[in-house]
Amino acid sequence: MHGANDSAFIVCVNLRGAHRQTCGSVGGEAVAQALQDEMAERGVNFEIRKFRCLGRDCSLGPNVRLAPSGDVAHGVDPQNVGGLVDQLLQQQKESGADPEVYVGICPVE
Repeated sequence: MHGANDSAFIVCVNLRGAHRQTCGSVGGEAVAQALQDEMAERGVNFEIRKFRCLGRDCSLGPNVRLAPSGDVAHGVDPQNVGGLVDQLLQQQKESGADPEVYVGICPVE
């Protein structure tokens, strides 16, 4: 079950093969884990959804979409995910929504 406002980080973790750069091959899973760690450190909870493709240029990955706004960050470095958490918190503040929503990592099937 998702939170009432469905705020989330949607992280591309796509792997297409050794011959092409994809979000998964350049650290998508590490970005998802770094977001989880950053939120735990701050005591903030947003859902993390892992997707195989966000329909963005894989050569710009790892790509992360902020929901529900639709903003997309490209080339996300696991060391610098704090700005994404700040951005989602700001969106929450502007919408008047509660930032304490469901947290978890959805498995990619």
